[in-house]
Amino acid sequence: MGYTVFGKGGMRHLKVVWLLEEMGVPFDVVPLSPVPDGPDYSRLLAMNPFGKLPVFQDGDQFVWETGAILAYLVDKHADKGLAPIAGSLDRALHDRWFFMAHTDLEEPLWTIARHAFVFPESLRSEEAKVAARADWRQKMTVLEACLPQTPFVMGENFSVADISLAYVLHWARKIDLLNGSPRLDAFLGRCMARPSCPLPEAQQS
Repeated sequence: MGYTVFGKGGMRHLKVVWLLEEMGVPFDVVPLSPVPDGPDYSRLLAMNPFGKLPVFQDGDQFVWETGAILAYLVDKHADKGLAPIAGSLDRALHDRWFFMAHTDLEEPLWTIARHAFVFPESLRSEEAKVAARADWRQKMTVLEACLPQTPFVMGENFSVADISLAYVLHWARKIDLLNGSPRLDAFLGRCMARPSCPLPEAQQS
């Protein structure tokens, strides 16, 4: 029995889709809207009480939180080599990039999104967006300097950390926040050139 990925549009479920494509394991994608009071919301709440996507189904079990889904898959399919072996030092060196992409790097971009269109207008703040952009650019300066000078973060081998980092960099590029970062832009281009990449305009980047 294959897996099921619940998601919508260009949201975070694409990281799960990308990993599954890299692994070559069967799965289905079921479009689902996270809009409260929408037609799909009661179904979503039954799978994830926070009402967020993506949700991943394996048999009769549901896993939510993108990082948890990705970590589950690379450990379950360790033979696919999309992450170092759990418990190894290489795994810790890998996971620092993986978790940074999901936390420190996504946080300012998500703040910008909240204050641009997610929050009701009464709660939006231009000052919050300006601060988040400054935070992002500071982090990009550090990342531009410390990104390994290898094709991918763990050397020659592509991993789930590259998927997570490429996703957040692609998000930044879409809102014109990757300018002036040639190494990061080149890294993103290498990741998006992979045939399994589901990010929009992958083949044109």
